[in-house]
Amino acid sequence: MSWIDLVALGFAAGVPINAWLHPGGLFEEIVEWIRVWAEFVPTEEKPMPTREDAIKEKIGQLLTCPFCLSHHTPWILILLCYFPSLWMSYPWDVIFKLPVYSMAATQITLIISYYMKDTDG
Repeated sequence: MSWIDLVALGFAAGVPINAWLHPGGLFEEIVEWIRVWAEFVPTEEKPMPTREDAIKEKIGQLLTCPFCLSHHTPWILILLCYFPSLWMSYPWDVIFKLPVYSMAATQITLIISYYMKDTDG
């Protein structure tokens, strides 16, 4: 992995999290379903959570927490985009890395637009 790949990965890691957890976004219903699925509701038959309930709760926390996701997204991108490119020759290795470069460009554009909006007054 070159230094430009590492920089691109650093910028790209936040884009899937932003898309996944964006309020009113494409995945909002799925994220809400996960929150409801993972929440333990005590009943008369089951007043205390079981081990399966605790595992469901942890999975729900992992999939709905931006901080938690930020630790796992880079590894997923490495496994999906960089690892396969090690066995590819040019130009296929670049094509496998293209999603990361695209997400990095998106993140840089969002950062620039955020700061340009502040300077417009």
